[in-house]
Amino acid sequence: CQVQLTRKEYVLIGGLPSVKSDKKAVNTVVKINLEEETVEELPPMKLARVHHSCQTLELDGEDVILISGGIGTRLHNGVNPLEIQQDEIYNMKTGSKVLSENASLGRFQHKLIKLGDQTYAVGGKNNTRSQLTLVKVFNKNSRTWENHSEHLKSISTGDLAVTPFPLASVDCVKSC
Repeated sequence: CQVQLTRKEYVLIGGLPSVKSDKKAVNTVVKINLEEETVEELPPMKLARVHHSCQTLELDGEDVILISGGIGTRLHNGVNPLEIQQDEIYNMKTGSKVLSENASLGRFQHKLIKLGDQTYAVGGKNNTRSQLTLVKVFNKNSRTWENHSEHLKSISTGDLAVTPFPLASVDCVKSC
């Protein structure tokens, strides 16, 4: 996943290495400055992951990155439940703290979006690969996910696109 810190600075978190034959996710975190054309390796995440999502937020007066879900290896066609990684609160200076399994979202291939000071989780799949329509919101005080009153209207969320634009700015056709 990636987050934008400033107009010219981005942080890339986890994923797969560039070697296509390696199926193991990485825990690497790098900061890229497009203006200065520099790359800086930051402290790694605690858990390697792929198919995760992330979003910046402010906790206790500090800017941190919420890293949510994902799995430790590439998806496979097996029938066994997947082990979804626990969420992490990542501080670029000090590294990350892993949230408990109960406090974690438990999704992969989902999207996090920040609207105002709220962070929402939409779409994705659970450990049995079921597609999820329940929208969750991150509670910064308890550092847990809570159910939102609204659900997604579609169960097909594999290629879900998330945008912070208001619905009025999108040219919608009937039943948008």
